[in-house]
Amino acid sequence: MTHTTGQDVIIVGAGIIGGAIALELARRGVRVTVFDRGAVGREASSAAAGMLSPQAEAQEPSPLFHLGIASRARYPEWLRKVSLESGTRIDFGACGLLNLALTEEAAIALKARSDWQVRLGLRSDWVTGREARALDPVLSEGLAGALLLPDEAWVDSAALTRALAIAAVRHGARIEEHCEVTSLLLHGGRVAGVAVGNRHHAAERVVIAAGAWSSRIGGMPFPSDWIEPSRGQIVAVRRQAPIEHILYTHGDTSGDTHSAYLAPRGADELLLGATVEHAGFEREVTVGGLTSILSAVARFAPAVAAAPVVRLVAGLRPEPRDGLPLIGPLARLPGLVLATGHFRHGILLAPITGELVAQAIVSGDTPPALAPFLPDRVPATSS
Repeated sequence: MTHTTGQDVIIVGAGIIGGAIALELARRGVRVTVFDRGAVGREASSAAAGMLSPQAEAQEPSPLFHLGIASRARYPEWLRKVSLESGTRIDFGACGLLNLALTEEAAIALKARSDWQVRLGLRSDWVTGREARALDPVLSEGLAGALLLPDEAWVDSAALTRALAIAAVRHGARIEEHCEVTSLLLHGGRVAGVAVGNRHHAAERVVIAAGAWSSRIGGMPFPSDWIEPSRGQIVAVRRQAPIEHILYTHGDTSGDTHSAYLAPRGADELLLGATVEHAGFEREVTVGGLTSILSAVARFAPAVAAAPVVRLVAGLRPEPRDGLPLIGPLARLPGLVLATGHFRHGILLAPITGELVAQAIVSGDTPPALAPFLPDRVPATSS
């Protein structure tokens, strides 16, 4: 067995969450090593539409909603700094979102959602179907209306994930690709490092940011099915007409259609998505997945059917059993910090997750904002 010298912090996972934490720690002078089973950002972080849409996705106010709003507010300045530190261009679109009502029943629900969001001081404006089509002519006739959410946005998540890695390295972090962490190392009742093959790497803190693979690391002290992979398929098409906003719908309550979106990506592409499938660790794009996406989008933007397909993408999101990410130190196992289970919100929550986890590690005090997401709520299992 080979041993290496210790690092202050080892991060498992070089996706957008691991990269955000690595950069925040490296900025603070912490010695950081990041291990990833593959290449930087090759999993869920690169297979995402990059929508920053906490208002569109929230059914009601919740701790997760408020965390998303706070993280979205950080994005413009955060991106500016990451771009400067990495020397990388990161496309960002502060374009707003139209949350579409396809039926009168959906319109009633969206108007109620708008009411509580406005009471919280957020911008959320009801527009008629005609007004929505004036904003984005690609929309179909017969819409019952839409919520205009002008503060929603999108980011090129693949470029951002690469930029975070570059910036972290420039601040002194080390990133080891194609190095799969197989288990935690325990010593004296605490986590003391990780095993990568037959090599042991010591650290004062280990941060698990391995997404859907987090539960497969040996020694993790919670049920292996607490975080499960949820496959999301996306279709990228060539943009043929101007589309000013992200277009999003929740589908209908009958279950015949599911939520779907059409999101601009740069000047030339549109992303259509996305499925939510429990297919284990299978990442293949499927006929069924594509059919469900295209049929859902065709209900509100039928003209997109003529757009040439550019690429097909599938990724595995980490879906937690109780719907909340695991963020923060695990009190019952010192030395272990979790930053996983973000599900569909990983891109949105990257700035605030990086900030709060780094603050907790450096100061030794857990920020109050993390209280609803602390991992000690998960039932313990023997390691």
